[in-house]
Amino acid sequence: MIKDMEIVPIWDSMGQPSIKAVVKTEDGVFSASSPNLVTGKNEFRFLDSNSAVKKFQEVKNNFIGTDEHSYDIVDDKLNKIGFNNIGANVSAAISKACVKAGGHGRGYNLINPQANRFPVPMAAIFSGGKHGGYCSIKNFFVIPRVGTVYDAVNENYKFWKDMGEILKKRGMILGRSSEGGWIVHFTDLKTLEFLSHHAGQRNLGIGLDFGGSELYKNGRYVYEKIGQKLDGGEQLEFIRQMVQKYHISYIQDPFNPNDFTKFAELKKKLRIPVIGGELYASQPTRFKKGLNYSSTSGISLKMEQAATVSRIVRLVDNAREAGQITVLSDQENETEDDFLADLAVGAGVDVLRYGVSGSEHISKINRLLEIWYDVSSRGKPEMAMPGI
Repeated sequence: MIKDMEIVPIWDSMGQPSIKAVVKTEDGVFSASSPNLVTGKNEFRFLDSNSAVKKFQEVKNNFIGTDEHSYDIVDDKLNKIGFNNIGANVSAAISKACVKAGGHGRGYNLINPQANRFPVPMAAIFSGGKHGGYCSIKNFFVIPRVGTVYDAVNENYKFWKDMGEILKKRGMILGRSSEGGWIVHFTDLKTLEFLSHHAGQRNLGIGLDFGGSELYKNGRYVYEKIGQKLDGGEQLEFIRQMVQKYHISYIQDPFNPNDFTKFAELKKKLRIPVIGGELYASQPTRFKKGLNYSSTSGISLKMEQAATVSRIVRLVDNAREAGQITVLSDQENETEDDFLADLAVGAGVDVLRYGVSGSEHISKINRLLEIWYDVSSRGKPEMAMPGI
């Protein structure tokens, strides 16, 4: 039973004020945190840390006395209060903390007591767009094709480190993004050429997150460093050729997040997954619209967009029923909270997208490894095979 609960201010990896939920039960004290984000019109409102603390005091008594094992009841209370009212960041932190409390350190097991399926870890190797540098594409990923979580994570880190060493010797490294990806002195196509060559030698898949909303300016998709300004049809053909030439196996958010039709057109042209992240903003109504248009092959979800664990789990279930690939992603600015790994395993997602450096990102991967060995001690864990 929840005896007490508090919201306290903290800071995230970008030095932004954020919040932590602290839940006290008869079995101990459990906490979870959420970063503070700038949200778009398709997302719930976030509250700054001072407003969050004040607002929580108004609704705190709704949760005292609730059974922490029944996280869906807690989530229902949050839904009734209203995510825009309490703030999606506050709601997410409370929801996560209650699952931690109810699971007694095994949050994944509370979500699904039979959980034994692990996501493929997909790591950002290079970054562009608003991160800086000469690339307009937001993130370039590698996708390992090996048998255990440890082997997959090890492949990602070895590749990331090796690429950094090669490019440092050439004087091509400009820095690292908030997700740990190298910011390089290459343009988009040169980066893809380099990545395709080295990833191919190691049997690693390549994934791209275009960040369509950032590329889309005044009706065109703008690749500033290569002097390209493309309309929707030209962007589609540009991506089709890119996929063919550089052996890309995963595409996310190639168009602006309101162009369901163009997503669907690209999906028909490609034999690889086309994933909607910005397109859906982890919102069930938008995902339903995407299914009606046959816009994508999968959905990329973020905990703080969905606002509760229950909403993530339902979206994953709905996506699975629709034959869609499910991706769970951390945020660009993060906290050291490691619950994302529990959520990934408990919900049974196909891919865990993570930042490759910084303790705020690595905490999730280290927790995923802990869960792998925990499950291994009681049965046989399995790796998801999402076909990418």
